[in-house]
Amino acid sequence: MTEEEFWMKMSRARAMAALGEQTEYHQGNMQGQRRHYHGAQVGTEKEHLKWMELLSDPDESRQERSRGYRDGFTGTNPDESPLAQLPQL
Repeated sequence: MTEEEFWMKMSRARAMAALGEQTEYHQGNMQGQRRHYHGAQVGTEKEHLKWMELLSDPDESRQERSRGYRDGFTGTNPDESPLAQLPQL
């Protein structure tokens, strides 16, 4: 991911969260993007694994954060993710 792509994806996720669109997903997505772009400088391995494991959490908001984190971490554009269907801006 280039720096330009990183900032474009972060801006989109921030805007969507600010609009109240899938806020939990976008919060996780931003964290995942940071981890993807900056690598191990962002969070510990234990924190990374925790984000990844939240997908099986009984709390739906934590599941959404995990979905977002996974998409951000893999560099998936949220518009193309099978985990989240986002409205167009």
